[in-house]
Amino acid sequence: MSDGFDRDADDASGRETTFAMDPQTVIWGLARQLVQGQSDLAEFRRAADTARRVRDSAPEAIEKHLADCAALEKSWYTETLPMLTASMRLAIEVYDTFGPGRTVIADPVEAAIWNNKHHVWFTEYSQQARLGG
Repeated sequence: MSDGFDRDADDASGRETTFAMDPQTVIWGLARQLVQGQSDLAEFRRAADTARRVRDSAPEAIEKHLADCAALEKSWYTETLPMLTASMRLAIEVYDTFGPGRTVIADPVEAAIWNNKHHVWFTEYSQQARLGG
């Protein structure tokens, strides 16, 4: 199943010369990732709560598990969630601009603009998350 992005649009120098996306396919894939990721995070939190209650039985193993849970939660908010949000924002903008179905932009300048939007938004969102905003 395709994720809706075209990743074979590079020229010999590695630059992205086209932009292609089916925004509806992308949104559904990202929504599934978001729900699964949030479910995984909730499961880790429940396990961490259980671990805290039995901390005295195996303190080193429990502390490692709690540290792993904290690292996962930090990664979710500073990396994964900003990436998903930037991807969703791009798919929504493609849909709002071009409508449903696959969009292909072959003009290299216009394609570069569209290809850069995700990077800009991810950077913005991940910096906000790191600063606690």
